[in-house]
Amino acid sequence: MNFLIDAVNPSVLLYSYLVKGASMPDLPSVIIIGAIRDELAAVGRGISPSEHSRANLIRGGVGPDSASRAVAGLDFASAKFVCSTGFCGGLKDGVEVGDIIVATEILRGDSVEKINVDATLVGKITAALSSAGVRFHAGPLTSVREPVFLREDKRALGISSGAVAVDMESFAIATPAAKAGGCTPFVLRVVSDSVDDELPSEVSKFLDADGNVRAGKITRFIFKRPTNIARLMELKKRSDTASAALTAAWKAVWPVVRGF
Repeated sequence: MNFLIDAVNPSVLLYSYLVKGASMPDLPSVIIIGAIRDELAAVGRGISPSEHSRANLIRGGVGPDSASRAVAGLDFASAKFVCSTGFCGGLKDGVEVGDIIVATEILRGDSVEKINVDATLVGKITAALSSAGVRFHAGPLTSVREPVFLREDKRALGISSGAVAVDMESFAIATPAAKAGGCTPFVLRVVSDSVDDELPSEVSKFLDADGNVRAGKITRFIFKRPTNIARLMELKKRSDTASAALTAAWKAVWPVVRGF
């Protein structure tokens, strides 16, 4: 069984066993890719242990370049689905922390480039979320190269792109899958900051491109000013809320994906 592969460091398999130095194993029909371990841990809690052999969760790292490297060696032609999952930012009023985003289109910034998501699959996913009482929004999601910190920038991106949410990896993950043919890309993400939640610019330095925590950066942020402790606690609260919602979403959606 190969449940969680660390594409950043392929010799590390977090939920099951892989011989150090081994090549990437053949993947089951469902590939689920997130940027960091915390996101994938939330997903893993939503999939029954008896089903772990039916999916691979891959840590791809933060940003489009890391995501592109993570998917470069995957055989999408033999996969049925590839999902971009994890945290994202809200771009519209009413899209709150803990809300699930089901992308109908995956956009690249505010450009005209987009990948359409299978409408039937989106319908089944949203029906499952609704039945489970999970709050969600179905609409376009856009992927950008750099984090969006300020509320005015989030609102501007929401207007220019028409997207309800933003992340940094989904377009890079979905593009090779869409080109492969026969492999359906989709996005199931959770909002960790709303359109009005401004983030400290230092947040972008808390993780490296591989998604590893930079403890020194966080320490320096704390000592920069006393109020930053409270800001960190607020970020942790949002992250915990988002993680719990993502687990609930995958509990509802996994049977749909397996039976589609």
